[in-house]
Amino acid sequence: MSLLTKILGRKNNAQKNRENYFSIIQAYQKLKSNSQLKFGNVAGLLVNKENLEFLNHQENEPYFQPTNTKTLPNSSFSIEKDDHSTNWVIIHGENFPQIVERIHFAGEKITDQGYGDLILAAVFCIEYNSKKTYIIFNVKSAQFHPLVLEDEKTRDNMQEINLGTLLSSEKIPIEKNLELWHPLWGIPF
Repeated sequence: MSLLTKILGRKNNAQKNRENYFSIIQAYQKLKSNSQLKFGNVAGLLVNKENLEFLNHQENEPYFQPTNTKTLPNSSFSIEKDDHSTNWVIIHGENFPQIVERIHFAGEKITDQGYGDLILAAVFCIEYNSKKTYIIFNVKSAQFHPLVLEDEKTRDNMQEINLGTLLSSEKIPIEKNLELWHPLWGIPF
């Protein structure tokens, strides 16, 4: 059973939610040539739990290794807490599509341990117009939204709207209600 099926508890929406998540890889193929965007090679899963024993042991790294390492070579992960004591599973890889797949794989593993309902978001680090930017996938709504930073605690709302429009034009499902474009402060990557 997929990560989103377990989280949402609805098989009929699971395929659509999975398609929404992976739409970012399809869009990447077109967007990577856009001079306004620079895709990163790090992403994270935000897990709303202070203590996940199986995440706190670095010897569990093979737990996050897919069985087919040819498709996901040279990637690593770490567990970090943010200022709110929330766990982040942070994944580094060689390229953007690789980290999208690794984040999904890690989410499935966490879900298999019974913690799927505690996964709040998948967060991807990029640059947009030379500003540190995150593309946030809200797991419950299965929608994306951008977070463009002026500095550590200030957003650039106009750039967020512009990026949201650009991503939407490439068929990435963007949250339509701007009030739900919640910033995540203190992202540890």
